[in-house]
Amino acid sequence: MKLGIIISSNEPETVWNAFRFGSFSLKQGDMVKVFLVSKGVESETLDT
Repeated sequence: MKLGIIISSNEPETVWNAFRFGSFSLKQGDMVKVFLVSKGVESETLDT
């Protein structure tokens, strides 16, 4: 299955769960693309 995940939040828990879902899907053999938009581009600098 092809899966696109759009992250537009900078809430650490929301971003973490989106990436966790993507990681799980990859392990299941799915094709995953993640797009960071709006506040989601801050996900690299978020502290938990």
